Amino acid sequence: LRTYETFFEMAKNVNFGDDRGGRDVLYALDFDGVVCDSAGESSLSAFMAAKRAWPELESMLSGDVGSDTAGQDMPAWLKTQMRQLRPIIETGYENLLLIRLLVEEHALNWKPSAVSRGTRPLTIGEIAANWLTLLRDKLLDDYGYSKDQLIDLFGSTRDEWMQQDEAGWLAANRL
Repeated sequence: LRTYETFFEMAKNVNFGDDRGGRDVLYALDFDGVVCDSAGESSLSAFMAAKRAWPELESMLSGDVGSDTAGQDMPAWLKTQMRQLRPIIETGYENLLLIRLLVEEHALNWKPSAVSRGTRPLTIGEIAANWLTLLRDKLLDDYGYSKDQLIDLFGSTRDEWMQQDEAGWLAANRL
C-alpha cells in the first residue's frame, strides 16, 4: 500500500459480501502491530515534531555521543527507549511528550552538573508505571502545550514526511 488513503480508496470498491442476516460485513484492520510495526515511524515522526516544538532539544542532545539531530536521525539510545515504551502510548501525540521526557532524563546521565544533587533519571519501568496516571497530563502542563496542539503538530509533521519522502516513511514502517 502506498498510503493509508490508497488503502481506503481500494476498500471502497471491495465487495465484502453479506452475513446470514443480510447485513453487509466490513472487516477493519488495525495497521500497527497487525499489518506493520509502526513504532519506528511514529517515534521518528515524533522526534521531528518535537524538534519543532522544542528547538532546545538540539542543544540538549548536542554533546551526546552518536547524536546527529540535524536530519531525521534519532540517537540509538532514544530509538531503543521509545520501542521499549511503545506499549504505553495510546495516541500518536503522546510520542512527542515521551521524546522530550526521555531526552531530559538522558541529560541527567551525561550532564550531571546541570542537575541538583540527589536527582536521578526516571527508569523505563517508572515511566511506564506512571504514564497514564501521572506523567502524560503533567507533561502537557509542564511543556506548555495542549493535547490538540500536539495532535496537530504530530499529524502535520507526519503528513509532510509522507509527502516529501514517501519511500523513507514507508521504510520506517516495518512489515
